[in-house]
Amino acid sequence: MSRELLVFHFVFTDTVTIGPGPITSTLFFQDSHAVSLDRIVDLKEQDVVAWILASERRRDLFFSKICLAPGPYDDSILDSEFPLTLTTQGGDLDFVILEGGDATQGVCVEFKKVKVRIDQQGGERVNNLPGLETLIKQGNKRQSQGFRKTYICAVAVIDAHEFQSPNTLQRGMETPEVQAFYDLGSMVGIHSDVGILLIEIPQPTGKSFHEFSGFKICKVKEAGVLEQPPRLSEDLRTHFRSKAGGA
Repeated sequence: MSRELLVFHFVFTDTVTIGPGPITSTLFFQDSHAVSLDRIVDLKEQDVVAWILASERRRDLFFSKICLAPGPYDDSILDSEFPLTLTTQGGDLDFVILEGGDATQGVCVEFKKVKVRIDQQGGERVNNLPGLETLIKQGNKRQSQGFRKTYICAVAVIDAHEFQSPNTLQRGMETPEVQAFYDLGSMVGIHSDVGILLIEIPQPTGKSFHEFSGFKICKVKEAGVLEQPPRLSEDLRTHFRSKAGGA
């Protein structure tokens, strides 16, 4: 049986400091021998999500995969502050946005971070792949609670600064150790209405991820659209009204 082709859309960013004096040329996406202490693998899961949303290009690419129009979105209809707990549903939610600002159209995304470090020869040390089973359970729970759309999203944060490949933009995951990450869509037990996303965030060199990093995203499966229960809609309306400082 052939594997489904996964298509990732991506954006890379690099920052180069330009000093005083005449400039003949500037090269981007080059290797860096100095190693910054800012490593993407050291961020907590919620901080990774906040980093994704902090950039217009990353945010709009992410929103396009959950079928939302490009931002900006008012904070009163978006919540990535962890945890968000609804009074009648219980449990901590990773990310919720109201499509069009409408409380009857809640879009919920549950995330799970997978940490990957790549050595000089391209070998990969992978952490938290078993957490994908927990991610599936979380997604199924959100679907059962009735959000209009529910997605699960596995996020691989990759520190590849030790890898000695000549093309920094191609430093990523290749070995069989990470196959379970790409096989998320074929894992058993995922409800048919739960959408599936994969994100890779490579940090290819020793530069800080704030200066040089990538953001790659693939929608493996679209989420089913449900008629949201009135009680959940009222919970969302109350939460976001309170967040916006309303009565």
